[in-house]
This record gives sequence, structure tokens and C-alpha cells, in this order.
Amino acid sequence: MKRKILISALMMTCVLLAGCGGRTQQEHFEDIRGPIAQAETVSFTAAVTANFPQRVEEFTLHCLHQGEDWTMTVLSPDLISGVTAHMTGTGSDVVYDGVMLSTGDLTNCGILPINAAALGMETLSDGYLSSTWTENGGLAVKLIRDDTVTVTVWFDENDRPAAMELAENGAVKVTCTIENFTTEGSNNGNTEETNLGGNSPGESGT
Repeated sequence: MKRKILISALMMTCVLLAGCGGRTQQEHFEDIRGPIAQAETVSFTAAVTANFPQRVEEFTLHCLHQGEDWTMTVLSPDLISGVTAHMTGTGSDVVYDGVMLSTGDLTNCGILPINAAALGMETLSDGYLSSTWTENGGLAVKLIRDDTVTVTVWFDENDRPAAMELAENGAVKVTCTIENFTTEGSNNGNTEETNLGGNSPGESGT
């Protein structure tokens, strides 16, 4: 009898340690962001909603990451379509080609509408993981960028980034819907391409 009880206890311990599918949500997330962080090229379209104190502005950007450089090109609104900006390394300094997109800082640390999606993607790659949960069939995570800024990322059922939210001191400053997400140079040099969409859902659970 003691042997049966011992075996049952050991089996229960193994089940608890393994969890669903043998992976925790944290491990699942690390499996997702590894190839993105290691990719030579990351490309996507971001529909950005910027929440300024007295107004809300919307932009659509094409974001391209190659090496340590980001290039962000405005696709809409039409009035500033074609404006291009560059960001190098992990800093937030933005250099414009030609016309400067003067909208003002969204945060005290210099996040702008044109670089918010790029900074959010960098945080996905190397930010500190604060919490994980599942929502609408996909994984969701909250990441800490620095002492004041957090980034929440929602993934679709295929583990592709579908939406992001940047907040400063708990106040949401930027929401992004991500489409046409492509990486090159990860997964043995293969190119992966997936169209993603959907609105940013609210956070529910941890």
C-alpha cells in the first residue's frame, strides 16, 4: 500500500512540474522571442494610435529593422506620407530624412509616435518579462522596458505579434496593431511571413 501511495505521489509531482504540454507560459514566450531577437531583418506595418494629453493622433508606419538600425516610413495620413525616420541602436534618438514629423514626445523619456512601435519591438526582444497570460486563444505578455515604461504584447494563435501597448507610469500612451510581420535570418536563415491583425484587447489575468 505504501508503495502504491508513493508511486501515485511521484506521478502527481511529475504532472505538476511538467504543466500543460511540458512548457510554462514563460518558456513559451522565450521560444517565441528568441528567433525575433536573433533575426537579421524584422519588417512589419504598424497602425499606431498616440494618446497625447489633449488629443489623439493616428498613423500607419512601415517599420524595418536591419542590424541595429530601424527605418520607419509614414504610410498615412496622406499629408505626411513618405516621411522617413531612422533610429540606431537601443536609443530613442530619431533622425529624419527631409521633413521632420513634429508631434511632440508621448512620454517623459522621449518616446514618439514614429518610434513607439520600434521601441516596443525592441522591448519584446530584450525586455524583462513581468507577467504572462492567454487571451483570445493566444499568448499575452507584459514587459518592463525601464523604470516607468511597460510594453504589453498580444500574439495570435500562430505566435506572431498582433498588437502592442506602451504605457508610462500605468497610463497607456500608444497602441499598435501589427500586420505583415516578417523576419529574415532566424530559424536557419529561412524567411517567415505572416499577416496579422486585430485590435488590442484589454489585459485580463496574469
